[in-house]
Amino acid sequence: MISIQLLNAILSENIDTCENLSSFLKKKEVDEDILDLIKEFQDSLAENNIKWIQKKNDIDYSHSKNEIDYSDNENDIDFKNHDNNLSDKEDDNNDHLIEDTATIVISPINKDLDSNSNTDFREQLDRRNNKEQMMWDDTKYNQQKKDGIFIFAKNRSKNIRGDVYIHKVEEVYPPDKRLKSWSKNVGQGNRNVLYLSSAYIHVKWDKWIEIGGSKKVQGTQPIVTNKNKIIKFINDSGIRF
Repeated sequence: MISIQLLNAILSENIDTCENLSSFLKKKEVDEDILDLIKEFQDSLAENNIKWIQKKNDIDYSHSKNEIDYSDNENDIDFKNHDNNLSDKEDDNNDHLIEDTATIVISPINKDLDSNSNTDFREQLDRRNNKEQMMWDDTKYNQQKKDGIFIFAKNRSKNIRGDVYIHKVEEVYPPDKRLKSWSKNVGQGNRNVLYLSSAYIHVKWDKWIEIGGSKKVQGTQPIVTNKNKIIKFINDSGIRF
């Protein structure tokens, strides 16, 4: 049995995953049967396909309690605007369609919680929730333009389900607009700053692969392969930023 003192110690550690709980209890030399129960519970979650975010770095835009969790939505795409209202914004004219000549930039979010991209990504989520401007680096080529597309990608891996988040580029600014918090990104100080729409399209990983998206994104880069197919997907979705 776990004592009250040990339970209080667990709560004070803010443990939020089965792995962390097991590691903590092993250090306390608890009985192996308790560790086995934790492992059985974790396996049960996986077998029943229950969404289980095993690490804090598997961040979901829909962490706000005011937003619908995309994992409960059977649609392949999900639109969220700045006010957390879900809607398919249909427009009879083509004013808001993405041009075929638009540049698409994609940037992967490292699963390592301590990585620069993960830290900066979480900062942008906080800025969005606080209704501040979201922004990100351009590629080393600095070729992105206003009304282009920017995509955050969380590559699928063992513990990450895989998601992409599609934003529209609202403005492009010179490097002097970079956030001070980005100073740790050594070597990227000459990259332009892309102001991103607070509205975004969240696409499931399987759908992303279906429309021609890369199976593994490495480094911030322009999309060339299947670019027109991805733009067509955005325009055909009926969603307008």
